[in-house]
Amino acid sequence: MKKRFMTILLAGGLVLGLWGCGSSGTALPSEPVTDAEAENTSAYTTDDVLPEVWYTADDLLEMWDAGTLSKEKVVEMAEAGQMNDATCREMISYIEQEERYAAMIELIRTSDEGWSVDDLVELYYAGVIWRDEVMEMAEAGEFSEEISKDFLFRIGWDEESIAQFANNLYGGNSVGNVDMAGLLTTHVVEFKDYDGYELRETIQLSPIFTEDDIEIAYALWGALGNDTSSFPSEESLYNTSYLLREMRDSFGCNELEYIIGTYALENLTDGFPITSDNPRSYQGALSTKQVSAFDEEHDSNASHFINVRSVSVVMYLDGATYYGEGNSTILSKAKMYSDTWGPCAFIIALPNGSTPNLPDGYRYDKTLILSTGMYFTDEYDPITLKYYTKEVE
Repeated sequence: MKKRFMTILLAGGLVLGLWGCGSSGTALPSEPVTDAEAENTSAYTTDDVLPEVWYTADDLLEMWDAGTLSKEKVVEMAEAGQMNDATCREMISYIEQEERYAAMIELIRTSDEGWSVDDLVELYYAGVIWRDEVMEMAEAGEFSEEISKDFLFRIGWDEESIAQFANNLYGGNSVGNVDMAGLLTTHVVEFKDYDGYELRETIQLSPIFTEDDIEIAYALWGALGNDTSSFPSEESLYNTSYLLREMRDSFGCNELEYIIGTYALENLTDGFPITSDNPRSYQGALSTKQVSAFDEEHDSNASHFINVRSVSVVMYLDGATYYGEGNSTILSKAKMYSDTWGPCAFIIALPNGSTPNLPDGYRYDKTLILSTGMYFTDEYDPITLKYYTKEVE
């Protein structure tokens, strides 16, 4: 509130009106009072007699917020010598600004036109409303999604952050009637590990989202129970992986594509439960079957990139963990203390870009993908992916 107080004074100037401030009792300093002096009793000299009650600007702001202060009360307190002249004048100016803007807000809310983005921007830069207050108003439905986005753009947000906000607040409504559950394909593998434990691995995978589909990706991430603000930014992904940076800076892969999914494990072993006294650790991962560079049906480069140039972001209960620069794409590092673990959500970021020799870029839909569980069994069908299209919905 103190910051807001000073912002309004700077934005509106010291409009003092006809209100007079001054003491009829205790003498005030004869020299002009500085801002620092207006906040404490140091304006008095050692010869001055301090009043029994003294109010600083912070005290007055607390009273105003509590609804126990008015302009008349401020003048009355100043005349009783309970504040210095500068504090009195500043507080009256603040109250007048607050009343003026309150009337403006009430007029907007009761008018047929309602809020415009110009109204919000004006009040924001005047220090009357903060960004979080605008968010609360948007959540309460006081104005449209379009106005929310336009406001954030006008105050300097980038497009990626705006899209994350919109999907977090408005959910699937901001991307149309997309069936989020229908975007995921489920792959189940039952296998026996090196110690003879029988397990079931369940992986859900989305189609591949390009940067043109990023709002769908945000919406799906939110539909899986995650705050869309936890969706990794491009900056964080490039900071995590020097190989992604190398692909961007040296090989023209200045775009990222995304796969979203979930991973879960279940112990099926009779007579050998997994407990806190008998925990088990497993690493869920995806990797690709190696294919020849002369295989026209598959993309050998894309297959290689999934294994060693991707970054995966796994959402554990205590937050996101980034994995990169391995020989496979990590989906989880599960520490099992019971017969079930998960599901946890993950994002896989893959580099891509077009060149004269590869005008369509690398094709991750032309890869054969294996999961960790598949390595323990001879019978499996490799996972294949598709790019997101309207038909996938």
